Amino acid sequence: MATTSVLFSYLTAWLPLGYAVIFVGSIFEGDVTLFSAAFLTQQGIFNPFFVFILALLGAETGDLIWYFLGRYLSSHHVSSSLIHKWIGKASGPLDHHIERRLTHTILISKFAYGFNHLALMRVGMKGIKLSEFLKTDILATFLWVLVVGVLGYVSGASFELVRGYLKMAEIGLLISIIIFFLFWHYIIARQMEKEL
Repeated sequence: MATTSVLFSYLTAWLPLGYAVIFVGSIFEGDVTLFSAAFLTQQGIFNPFFVFILALLGAETGDLIWYFLGRYLSSHHVSSSLIHKWIGKASGPLDHHIERRLTHTILISKFAYGFNHLALMRVGMKGIKLSEFLKTDILATFLWVLVVGVLGYVSGASFELVRGYLKMAEIGLLISIIIFFLFWHYIIARQMEKEL
């Protein structure tokens, strides 16, 4: 294992819990979860295959939840509700793109942080068939997991390169603080001698 912090030791000891967190985290907050899991995969904590599969399944599960929530809101005639109006106002301008370019819209919304869930709800509200949605969303989710996962993994690799420099910077900072206190102590001692 590349690092020996308490967090990494705990994750290694409770690896199944770590994988469960990846799955559940991908349902609710995919970007941060996937990036962190990929970073830790590069550090030797997780298996890359399991991380990829769990992130993909978790993200797809979350997307289905948002899609069906949109279907529920439109099928139960809650069009007068505040939630329905807010979703329509926030993602309504996407209606044209959803109807004409569903694949592009879902793919782009995957990379637009904070907008994906609204877009998925709007797709459900527009009555897009589940089979059409899944065909598009699985491809978009696959590409999203691949891109964000690679970015997290590369960040972990660059952290390994920078770690040596950070250690040198810590030592330099410690030496600087020691020199500062020695100099400060010397000046105060000289001042006290002058006063006596």
